[in-house]
Amino acid sequence: MLLQHMAVTFLIDPTDGAQLVTVPDAARLMNCSTRTISNWIQRGLVDVRRTPTGSARVVVSSLWKRSAARSSDIDAGDNHSNQLEQPA
Repeated sequence: MLLQHMAVTFLIDPTDGAQLVTVPDAARLMNCSTRTISNWIQRGLVDVRRTPTGSARVVVSSLWKRSAARSSDIDAGDNHSNQLEQPA
């Protein structure tokens, strides 16, 4: 199932209903670079799932948790203070 919001396509994981987005779409939602999202993935700060074809998809709810938990001691090098409300 696909949903559209802010020109971002959300995929719905059929196993648990989680909203999934690509790394570029996650960066668009968080108003940061894809490099920042990749760093968060590498550090284990956001959840990622693989599609059957091997593509990475970011779990949207983990982005909002990440955004809410953001502090200067966690992200000394990331100066992205924009926070978004979770889409309905």
